[in-house]
Amino acid sequence: MEGSTNRVYQTQSHKHLQAARHVLEGQQSPHCEHEATMSIAQQWAAARNSAGSSDVYTGCPSSSWMKAYHDVVKTSQVKVIIDIGSNKGYFLMRLLHEFLPALRLTPARVLTTLNQIKPQPDFGWCGDCSDCKMDPQHPEGEQPQQQQSPQQLLDDLQTVQVYSFEPSGPNFNALEHLKRIFFAVDDFSMNTPEAAVHWSIFKMAVANFSGNAWFPADCLKEYCRLKLDGMADDDAELMSSLETVPVITVDEIVAGEILPQGLTTFDVLKMDAQGFDPLLLQGAEATLEAQRPAIVQFKYGYSHAWGQTTLHDVVHQMHQYGYVCYLDGSPTMTRLTGCWHPSFEYKMWGQVVCARAVDAALIQALDNLSFQAQTAA
Repeated sequence: MEGSTNRVYQTQSHKHLQAARHVLEGQQSPHCEHEATMSIAQQWAAARNSAGSSDVYTGCPSSSWMKAYHDVVKTSQVKVIIDIGSNKGYFLMRLLHEFLPALRLTPARVLTTLNQIKPQPDFGWCGDCSDCKMDPQHPEGEQPQQQQSPQQLLDDLQTVQVYSFEPSGPNFNALEHLKRIFFAVDDFSMNTPEAAVHWSIFKMAVANFSGNAWFPADCLKEYCRLKLDGMADDDAELMSSLETVPVITVDEIVAGEILPQGLTTFDVLKMDAQGFDPLLLQGAEATLEAQRPAIVQFKYGYSHAWGQTTLHDVVHQMHQYGYVCYLDGSPTMTRLTGCWHPSFEYKMWGQVVCARAVDAALIQALDNLSFQAQTAA
């Protein structure tokens, strides 16, 4: 099993690297002039330095794109989220809070619910980015929404379909606990706000192959990951006790293995694979070529699969698929596509958000959240 996994990893990785490296910078229409690119890079570097720890700015971003996306597509009554590497559920709950504020899924409420579970992870249930303290903030001048009546809540209600993938046993159990507490409904209570969320959770890993792989059993660390043949074991203790987990690709998920057949587009594809995100992107080739997700978020880093590719190459590949990519930040985003600067290859943890280039209103909204807007002003 591991030998075939290694072959898949190496051959697909080199194939995609070679394809991406043939895309020259001059072939991509520049979005920023040279002076603007230099100004953006300088502002980004200054923001990272002022954050104290240089990887906190992008590694623990404010995810302001969530509200921007919801504002642009708020007329949509059904939203679909694929959440790969769900961990403790904070990302998902923040996104659901934007889509369905009536449910009040604040990080503090999530923490209170998770604290009911024992044993606790190494860093507690709050997360290594202090996710439990990231309560939604109101932009300057914006007032909190007035309390709505039950009928108003129902009138404004949307339906959100969530498909979560988490191979860690403790995290999977935590997600199931959140589901029971927040969204426990039956066939006779489908007129309640909780029924607006249809959440399917799968104890599975996602990669660029399908089958089975090894994963640390009962892992309570933040950085649990698959054990793949040919990859160095940087934590022998972590890998000392393993269990087999099923593995699937994004293309298989979207093609009807899990998502309903006939679903041509969906809202958010989020990936957090602890350094293996390039593999997940390889396994999403057909999905991305068809531009099925409106938003793609993946985790950038310095280890594992990121040791065999670069952010530059991945951004170019996403450009070929028809996406515009940004480094998320706290709070300002940094546009990468058409505004690339070598300093953005900084080899530390970060979150990259990509949106379909054809969604002009969304791209404008994200540009307005970026250093580009400050440079233009």
